[in-house]
Amino acid sequence: MWSHPGQPDADAEGEAAIPAAEIKKKNMQKTKFKIKGLKCDNCSLLIEEKFKNKEGIIKIKVDQNSSKGIVVYDSQKITEQDIYQAVESINDFKLEKIEEITNEENKRHDPDIDEYDLVIKKAKFRIKGLKCGNCAILIEEKLKNKPGVVKIRVDSGSGKGVVVYDGKETNEKDIYAVIEEISDFEVEDVEDTARNSEAKINYKNPDSLREAKPPIKFSLVHKSFAAAAVLVLIFLSFALGAKNNQRSQVSGTVQNTPQKQQNQQPLAQQPQPSKNIVKSDKPVLEAYVVSKCPYGLQMQRVLADIVKNIPSLEQNIEVKYIGAVSNGKITAMHGDAEAEENLRQICIREEQPDKYFKYISCHIKKGDTSACEAEAGIAEKKLSACVSDANKGISYAEKDFELDRKYQIRGSPTLVLNGQQISEASFGGRNSDGIKNAICSAFNSQPEFCSKKLTTANAAAGFSSSY
Repeated sequence: MWSHPGQPDADAEGEAAIPAAEIKKKNMQKTKFKIKGLKCDNCSLLIEEKFKNKEGIIKIKVDQNSSKGIVVYDSQKITEQDIYQAVESINDFKLEKIEEITNEENKRHDPDIDEYDLVIKKAKFRIKGLKCGNCAILIEEKLKNKPGVVKIRVDSGSGKGVVVYDGKETNEKDIYAVIEEISDFEVEDVEDTARNSEAKINYKNPDSLREAKPPIKFSLVHKSFAAAAVLVLIFLSFALGAKNNQRSQVSGTVQNTPQKQQNQQPLAQQPQPSKNIVKSDKPVLEAYVVSKCPYGLQMQRVLADIVKNIPSLEQNIEVKYIGAVSNGKITAMHGDAEAEENLRQICIREEQPDKYFKYISCHIKKGDTSACEAEAGIAEKKLSACVSDANKGISYAEKDFELDRKYQIRGSPTLVLNGQQISEASFGGRNSDGIKNAICSAFNSQPEFCSKKLTTANAAAGFSSSY
């Protein structure tokens, strides 16, 4: 079987079933080869991944069992020699064209291949605390450029994932550490089963990590009923169209995306004209976040950058926290560690406000609370007293949570400008210039600093040392 997922099986000679018409296209060439030293279990996958986005490569397939491969390529963009050299450079493999290999050469043992060993490995895992809708995407983005990682897939529904990696460059422990640093997730191994029946995931194919559902079969009666239903729906859509258009003019834009999902994903850079912004002499932007949510951290990064570049805007920004108090204890959507950090940041905000953004600017990098308290010059005894005194810390937090309920906050981050929920997408996205524009749009008379241009790049999500 050819190792590339979802592709035709090899024929008796090891050649993939690539349509002849495809080979005959202008400038397309085909080359077949045998790889000496293809010993690791997933070397074929590694080779295919390395070539997948290489210019001039139309298709590449490598058969792990026979060590044979085939490449369809554009001869105007890449040569056969370039392809062979690129494969050989991956791990000092030795390639020979299929046509040039004799039976005697096939039988010959090459002692030099014993030193070839890429140690390609695969690990399956489960992530505890994977609650936000796009955390899976964030994890994949963080890991896909990590040295040694060949393929990574995470399923947000089940919290399970699979990673293929080169054991010479990285290991499971390092990979899991990267995941756990993103938002205090806890990663555990998933034991192999005979056919992964419990997980219903084909771990041999990282691209098929989503749960597979059986196809729906329709009988003739079902098809007829479905056709009739479609006709009815078309009729209703025409009949109700005009009425819906009238309603849309009265009620404004309808948000179809669930609030939680909308707020937890990066927003597109498509500024839309803002409507009905409540203006004042001193507008206040409230940003509702939780301290370990990747996108809450992203918003804090944006706000810290605004305060750094336009200090005057600090008086127009308030960071609030999402949560609840249960049995005299603060709770948060990502667990106790997040609840504790939320309380710590609330106490700094209330009792040491001049040091709040100094602490936040440090915390968003690695989440190192002790180092950040020292860097920001936090008075430790004062902070400790606030956190431990229910009449202070929890009392401050309850005021935030009352506002959560008032504005029906459902996700981190959520923005409220002068008492009105807004979407950052209307002002340019989740970046410093966009959020600055949002605040400035609410001034009765815009101050001069509103004309200062800030970065329009979306800030990094999760803990990150860079913007």
